[in-house]
Amino acid sequence: MSGSGDGTVGKALEVLDQVASYGRPVRFSELLDASPFPKATLYRFVQTLTNQGMLSFDPDRVSDTIRSVPSRFEWPSAIADVDATPKASAATDAL
Repeated sequence: MSGSGDGTVGKALEVLDQVASYGRPVRFSELLDASPFPKATLYRFVQTLTNQGMLSFDPDRVSDTIRSVPSRFEWPSAIADVDATPKASAATDAL
């Protein structure tokens, strides 16, 4: 997983990719089992990515699972996937 010469940013992005690869919320222990990083390092990466809004803990915090958040680069495509036809039709009918 760890590419040589990637530095801290590259390693943090590896953690982000690892979380996203599960396609579901994942427990920290699952990440740790599959990670090349020591527990303290992985925890720091998860905290940093969470602080930057790239990862989030489940809102209930009961299960303590981590999920990836759509990146800023994915927002336009996520918005484009929304079908606005019913709302647009209702707005034009009101005119």
